[in-house]
Amino acid sequence: LIDYKPFSELRKAVPPTDWKRFKNGISENKAMDIKQDDIKDRVTNFIFSKIETKLNQCQADALISFLYNAGTGGKQNLYNLINNCEWAKVGSKMKEYIHAGGKISKGLINRRNREGELWDKCVYSLTQPDRVKCCDYETIDGKERYRAKCGQGGII
Repeated sequence: LIDYKPFSELRKAVPPTDWKRFKNGISENKAMDIKQDDIKDRVTNFIFSKIETKLNQCQADALISFLYNAGTGGKQNLYNLINNCEWAKVGSKMKEYIHAGGKISKGLINRRNREGELWDKCVYSLTQPDRVKCCDYETIDGKERYRAKCGQGGII
């Protein structure tokens, strides 16, 4: 997403908007670079300003995913739980953010469950195995997945 304006408005913008830079498409690597910059600017820097305790890699990944998708505002209770090291309550608190447009979203339920599981149990899903740091591959209950070794990843 370049901007929240209709394409017809973006085309006419003066000075030109970013759509002109990307009108012929971009590579997957360039898209990932843009996403990483966006995550750093919008989420990671925010976490450094709000979170006063160290997080292991799983906790950091879960929190970054959650805040990138759910936004950073209006979550002081969550930040308090983290700063007070009430780890067992954080995953459940994340799972409360399941509404979109005033309605419960099945997609958000699934996303929040995955983020909560990553926070609580340090379990990464197979949907992003290339993003896992320090992990073991295993099969649990017939389901293949990666399980990260908590605390062995980087610390923010």
